Amino acid sequence: MRIPGGRRLSLTWLILGLFVTALLVGVAVYRPFAVKAGTTATAGVAETDPAPPPAKLPGQRVTFLMMGVDKRQDDPGRADSMVVVSYDPASQQMALLSLARDTWAQIPGHGYDKINHAYAFGGEQLAMQTVERLLGIPIDHYVTFNFMGFAKIVDALGGVDIDAEKRMLYHDPSDDAMGPDGLVIDIQPGMQHMAGLDALKYARFRADDEGDLGRMRRQQQVAKALMKTAATPSVIMRLPQLIPAVAGAMETDLSVAEMLKLATSARDALSHPLNTGALSGENKIIGGIFYFIPDLIKERATAYQLLVGNVPPTEFESRARADQDVYAKALAEATAENSPPPTVSSGAPPVVGTQPGNQGQQPPAAKPPVTTNPQPPKPPKSQPLTVAVIDASGHGLATAYVNKLKAAGFRVARVGKASTPVPRTVALDHALQPGTAEKINAVLPNAMVVPAKDSQAGEAVEIILGADLAKSGN
Repeated sequence: MRIPGGRRLSLTWLILGLFVTALLVGVAVYRPFAVKAGTTATAGVAETDPAPPPAKLPGQRVTFLMMGVDKRQDDPGRADSMVVVSYDPASQQMALLSLARDTWAQIPGHGYDKINHAYAFGGEQLAMQTVERLLGIPIDHYVTFNFMGFAKIVDALGGVDIDAEKRMLYHDPSDDAMGPDGLVIDIQPGMQHMAGLDALKYARFRADDEGDLGRMRRQQQVAKALMKTAATPSVIMRLPQLIPAVAGAMETDLSVAEMLKLATSARDALSHPLNTGALSGENKIIGGIFYFIPDLIKERATAYQLLVGNVPPTEFESRARADQDVYAKALAEATAENSPPPTVSSGAPPVVGTQPGNQGQQPPAAKPPVTTNPQPPKPPKSQPLTVAVIDASGHGLATAYVNKLKAAGFRVARVGKASTPVPRTVALDHALQPGTAEKINAVLPNAMVVPAKDSQAGEAVEIILGADLAKSGN
């Protein structure tokens, strides 16, 4: 659809005003054999009855779920960065709430899992539903960006000014998407003008003690820098480069009419400060996998105040308390299912001390404990082993082996395709659960199962299909 010249300018301001704040979200760290999206079998809990939709926010406020999605050939993609943006036409105010990708959340139809796995299971719509259920706040629209398009947009803007907080060094030779040398991050501290690739690397960095939380803070820093750059008059001269760069990097469910309507009122938003925040919580390891656990009562109130600008109403707080009870119960069940059974001491009974009135007498003999057909402790519920399947066979074997794995009871969270074939089938065991090798070899007899403990891996096991499968016919 061709947009007249005047409206094209308004549309561009909308893209620069509302959507440029989300360009930061396409900056997830990627390793070709470490696909993060998908579920972990260790903390799956059955879903309860579907929750009613959250109440509409006051006024004409619009909310967006911004996701950085890494899509590649023969790969449905994954959302490693998730940001909720609210825009209030009346106040011309925007707010941005970052969500940790490891947040333990209820995904409709899939139980409790990492929040960024919702996109892998059901795309943008399921991701929106999952965020709504977590925050208790309605999500009106989605916007997704691919992270390689991020660098092109920054370059189209002429770069951004970033005050790097510290020296950042990181090298991942396996990230072939960044070139033959892989991902190389080497950033000096201090204020500097960054081109697109450097800004991308700065926003991707998380190889420090802060991990994902530090990365979210830097992403918000980059977002503010982009807002500042996009608000300068000189950006008009860059429209011929910006329009195709943004269009090539962004997907949204907004119609052209909706975008134009928002553009009419969104021009002044660039001149207002961008309010930012992040969901807080506690780190927790369940079944060897890392999760981020928020307190729904506290964090929903904080999110509401940030995104809406007001104290939440009584009904909102009441629902948060009820949902927190359900959340805490599910967390307790997940933790119990992945904890070893308690051990019972069989030592001698304690000695009874001398009591007044029986000096010189021997303490009464302890009676043996009475047993009434003691029942053995129930074993923890068996959860399906969750795997990622990466086809590196060079013969297109993913579909056949995904079907075999599902038939054997595995939960296949994600399917990808490697750019370079490998000769041998390998399974990387991240969770180190008992019996994993036997289960894998029952389907893939010649697979080499390698212990590779990684508490932050997206799946319990990553199976890399090698060329040997085509030769053996297994």
